[in-house]
Amino acid sequence: MIVPVQATRWMGDMGPRQFQSAYVAVTALLLILPICGTTAVAISAEPAARAFPADIALTLTNELPFERKAEPVTCGVPLARGFVSRADDLTLLDPDGRATAVQVMTTSTYKDGTPRWVLLDFQADLPAGGETVYRLSRGPRSPVSKDISYRLDAGVAEIDTQAARFRIDTRRFRLFDSVVVNGRELLAGARNGGVVLQEEDGSRHTGDDVPAEANFEDAGPMSVVLAVRGQICPGGKLPIADYVCRMHFYAGRSEVRVSFTLRNPAAHRHPGNVWDLGSGGSVFMEDFSLLFPLVHDHWISRVGVAPDRPAVAATKLYQDSSGGPNWNSANHIDKDYKVRTSFRGYRIHEAGGVASEGNRADGWLHVSSDVGGVAVGVRDFWQNFPKTLELKGNELRVGLWPHEFAGVHEMLGGEQKTHEILFVFHDAETSDQAIEQRMKAFHRPLYAMPDPQAIYATRAFWPTGPLDRERFEMLEQTCDTFVYPVGGGRASVITKWDQIDEFGWRHFGDTFADNEVSPGRMVEDFPEHHFGRQPISHFGNEYDVNYGVMLQGLRRGDPRWMWMADVLCRHYADICIYHSDAEPAEPYRHGPFTHTTHDTAAFRSTHRMYPSETGKYGLRYASGGPNAGHCYVASLAQHYYLTGDRTSREAFLEVADWTVHSPWFTNMMMGDKRGIGNFLMTHVYAYQLTNDRKYYDAAVKMIDYVQQPFEGLGATLFVKAAGRFLDVKIENDEIDADCQKALAKMLLFGDFYLELTDDKPNRWLEQACFYSELLFTCYIHAPDDHPNRERYFAQGKSLMDQSQSRWPGTYRATKTLIMCFANTGAYFRALDIDWE
Repeated sequence: MIVPVQATRWMGDMGPRQFQSAYVAVTALLLILPICGTTAVAISAEPAARAFPADIALTLTNELPFERKAEPVTCGVPLARGFVSRADDLTLLDPDGRATAVQVMTTSTYKDGTPRWVLLDFQADLPAGGETVYRLSRGPRSPVSKDISYRLDAGVAEIDTQAARFRIDTRRFRLFDSVVVNGRELLAGARNGGVVLQEEDGSRHTGDDVPAEANFEDAGPMSVVLAVRGQICPGGKLPIADYVCRMHFYAGRSEVRVSFTLRNPAAHRHPGNVWDLGSGGSVFMEDFSLLFPLVHDHWISRVGVAPDRPAVAATKLYQDSSGGPNWNSANHIDKDYKVRTSFRGYRIHEAGGVASEGNRADGWLHVSSDVGGVAVGVRDFWQNFPKTLELKGNELRVGLWPHEFAGVHEMLGGEQKTHEILFVFHDAETSDQAIEQRMKAFHRPLYAMPDPQAIYATRAFWPTGPLDRERFEMLEQTCDTFVYPVGGGRASVITKWDQIDEFGWRHFGDTFADNEVSPGRMVEDFPEHHFGRQPISHFGNEYDVNYGVMLQGLRRGDPRWMWMADVLCRHYADICIYHSDAEPAEPYRHGPFTHTTHDTAAFRSTHRMYPSETGKYGLRYASGGPNAGHCYVASLAQHYYLTGDRTSREAFLEVADWTVHSPWFTNMMMGDKRGIGNFLMTHVYAYQLTNDRKYYDAAVKMIDYVQQPFEGLGATLFVKAAGRFLDVKIENDEIDADCQKALAKMLLFGDFYLELTDDKPNRWLEQACFYSELLFTCYIHAPDDHPNRERYFAQGKSLMDQSQSRWPGTYRATKTLIMCFANTGAYFRALDIDWE
């Protein structure tokens, strides 16, 4: 019997009692699980690679020039098995080492029920322009001085944060029905407010036509989330839109963070199996706004546009375009091939006219009077253009798809978009400066970065190794360029966003597929869609860009990377998954779309792969929909663990269920062999997240599906997913027949790759990473006495050594970067083992 060497390495992470239990379990399994054609292998007593820290440092960085006091922070932290037996045993220490109030929720457990991931809610103090460190430790927890009370009765929710009282009637949902601060009501009832959608023909519909469903999520003493799910059903007909509104309330604070998702549940019609704008099934909106009637008509309003500029008196802020150098890019064509942006940037209106204008607004609006006031901001305001914030009479308006835009807003069938909005209600004593600072802080979200040692010791992101700029100088520096411009070219993924103007509510969060080259005739026919021969096209999270960005951010402890990962995951969960039950072609329902197909501009296909133009130029790939070969969703599960974002969790499980129930799985219509590993990886993450056996059984079925090793990118994806499956089995002390089978099939690929004579690794830098990642993964998991274990290491290292001189230390195409930094984790880990 072959026993994974990682089983013994992982035991070293345990305390003595857990180690003894695991050793007995593995030894017993050696006796009772004879496997035909295998050989018994002794278990090595190799120690753990990294000891789990006694407590976990959480570093917060404030880049703003003022202090941030008691600011709500939500963050996920992975725990080593046995670190605590239950979440109640955890405490949070402030920078002075004193226990501070914290809410802890377990989001994933080990098999024995102990926490694997926990989600923290606390309130942090940060110095101006500096950083601070909190620590998660074991011990008694500090009591909450001002906790939240909440109730939901007969469809009416009431929340008291000790700083404000809120009432929300979900039977006729209009967001807030009542907000009371310091004994004063700020709203004039919600009869004329709430969720309002105006169609292209002028018909106006509200979100209170039918009762909504509501429940409290993630509720505790520090924060409460009210989730409201409803539909916009004009005249009792079929819904034209669904919505999910999550309202986050915080102890001792009078602010509410709202996550509002609007979805078109209809099917996208795709004649000829191309997925263009205007092809059918879309909702066309003239306007979609959230309206709030205030208690009287006498308000002073101010708008803010940047962290380094003071607010100015105004009644409306409107962002028409990104404000970038290519603000009118062909990236923004509509169904009629028209770009509808009207001017560069934003305009501020006062007394009916334009008072000032600029390029990019971190937008917020503050209205106040003698009874108090409210400020509202939309996260990533200019990036998600068009947007409006307006005070008109006594009505506060948040225009998420505003009528001020020259074109109609088209939401495709199965498409959704989530906006994050902050409302800060206050009394008459609160200063304008305090409100201004809070709104500026909202546009610079805090990310609590866990100690990288905790990441290495838990296998939460695995395999990987520590950041090492001495041994891997050029590789690490090349990876840096995903976020930071480095070297003479001064390019990064962020600067590439400006090149094609990858902004707007649909585009922001994808990346430019700048590795593509269009046919010469297409370039001649559509020069405005190209930079040289590079087409405007979208990468679409191929090879799970988002996972790689999270991993590199955690290795670096850098919040800028985590902001990028947050943006990418939000986009992918909304735009790149087909959120529709109505699609008649069952294999497509709830599946993920992929990148723009090769060798073409996106044109009107936006983020749905196949524009109709592909048929004109004899391209290799000219039609199709969601498919298994491009199912890269593990990052959404990890995003949920790190941030608590339920939209990502729901999107991940939506696709996970698709992988189990869709004909893509049941008939093994894998599209290409990448789908095998993609599905297996999805099943493993879904099983860890839910403990639902259906995902485990699906994973085993995918392993059974592989009978012989094969070559190509799909081989690496399968081996990596099989490695993840083994990690989970080892975590659960399950060294059984399924574990044995997965390891045996993994090593078949390793042996097969040792004999390949393909020169692709010498032609493609990223191919070298894929080949070596497969070999290093086999090395990590192979038993010490496996005859080819050292050959896996030697050949993998030879490939990477030959690649060292090819790392430029400057920006390469997005595809090269992601295939490299998301496929070097086993390399880092293998060399870490070698150095130990």
